[in-house]
Amino acid sequence: MKAASVLVRPGSGLGEWPSAKILLGCLVGVKILIHLALSQNYGYFRDEFYYMQLGRHVADASTAMPLFAPLLMALNLAVLGDSLPALHLWPALAGAGVIILAVLMARELGGQLFAQAFAGLCVLVAPVYLAINSTFSYDSFDQLFWAAGLYVLVRLLKRNEPRLWLLFGLAAGLGLFTKESMLFFGFGVAVAFFITPQRRYYRTKWMWLGAGVAFFFLAPYLLMQAKLHWPTLTYWGFYTQRKTYPATPPEFLWFQILAMNPLACPVWLSGLYYALRAPAGRPYRPLGWTYIFLFLLFYFLKAKFYFLAPFYPFLFAAGAVHLEQQADRRFVRVATRAWLAVILVTGGLLAPFGAPLLPVETFRKMAAAAGKLVRIEHERHKTTALPQHFADRFGWENMAAQVAKVWRDLSPADRRRACIFTGNYGEAGAIEFFGRKLHPDLPQVISGHGQYFFWGWDGGSGELVITVGIRLVDLQRMFQTVTAAQTIQCSYSMPYENNLTIYVCRNSVIPLPDLWPALRHFD
Repeated sequence: MKAASVLVRPGSGLGEWPSAKILLGCLVGVKILIHLALSQNYGYFRDEFYYMQLGRHVADASTAMPLFAPLLMALNLAVLGDSLPALHLWPALAGAGVIILAVLMARELGGQLFAQAFAGLCVLVAPVYLAINSTFSYDSFDQLFWAAGLYVLVRLLKRNEPRLWLLFGLAAGLGLFTKESMLFFGFGVAVAFFITPQRRYYRTKWMWLGAGVAFFFLAPYLLMQAKLHWPTLTYWGFYTQRKTYPATPPEFLWFQILAMNPLACPVWLSGLYYALRAPAGRPYRPLGWTYIFLFLLFYFLKAKFYFLAPFYPFLFAAGAVHLEQQADRRFVRVATRAWLAVILVTGGLLAPFGAPLLPVETFRKMAAAAGKLVRIEHERHKTTALPQHFADRFGWENMAAQVAKVWRDLSPADRRRACIFTGNYGEAGAIEFFGRKLHPDLPQVISGHGQYFFWGWDGGSGELVITVGIRLVDLQRMFQTVTAAQTIQCSYSMPYENNLTIYVCRNSVIPLPDLWPALRHFD
């Protein structure tokens, strides 16, 4: 018995590891079950159509985004298909991975089973993770690789093992292969280590070798960017100046609090205090400063609020451990457990704002009653009672059917020379997906938006173009004849996708190949 107790350090959680495995299994099972059970509610999200097209083109065209998500989508389409459960399996697994890493970080920081459960449950019920893991996008995998990098840094700082920079480089590299925001995380880590005593790692080869590993994964993206004349620089300039919601400092902070569950705020604030001020958290000072730096950076860049979301699994883990360490009296222990129960209840109440849990009309009434108190703005588009991540799941099938009907009603000769031109990638992808199921011989859909611009005009002559999502005044400048054919209505969709008119346009004033460069846009 004595020998066994020597092998288990107090606060390590190792003696509870069998119980921790059961905890992990339960958390992971609940996470995956939630998203698969809700996967078919509300329909496809607009970006999922885009990713399906990226997956179909990834082998024969350069993409203007890192390749991880398009490659994974290509694999998904080949193996599992394009159903909603098939698409939503991957983000659910990524979200489960984030929970696992939060629990492991709490354990590595010395947390017992309660702290591990506290950290994992805070991540499980945070609305932002429920929302992001409900659809296929690179954000789910971005969060996973950030969490993996944070876990490696916790181990590195605790154990003083410089070789772990190689593993951090791998996590950062996979993140760079997924989304550009990993550059900000890497920059924040570099600054935070430089301003703390852990700057000594700059004098080792391992930190620089880790950076080399990360760059290896970044290189293909840089080569594609150079080939396409650096479209991401143009996109980010537009993104921060005209696309994202210009939150004030109080709004940006409130969005963080709301996204993570307001009653869980003291947990991650406790984690930030632990990393910045607590004696036990001294080794982890660089991680506390990384959060401060990234909060300020993302605010001043006017980035979307959820860019900071991948950092919170560490703060939840550190906060849970810090609270557990303070719970040395019975009253404090009871209060902490009661608080966790309240967090879970609040998480359940907020869950419909993250995941498609309720019938849409029920949720719309609930959201209208809640008003702006629980509304997060992350783009400048006007919204209805439905938040954008829900509104962008409605109206697509009807839009595709209406466009397909307009095309079908043309004469056979007109159908052969027609092309379909849309205002954005959501419209284009939806018409490709649903319209081609209705009519396999539907012409290729083109758009000047995002990656669609680089796929070109598909040989279209401009003699006859069916358009949707493009202003009449612009069409009248581009074509000799513009005729309204149908109006698309959907009260649940984003306002700019409602009451759209489908036009049949004939004889472009300028040949489509010559006009194409002017049609590129990012809004």
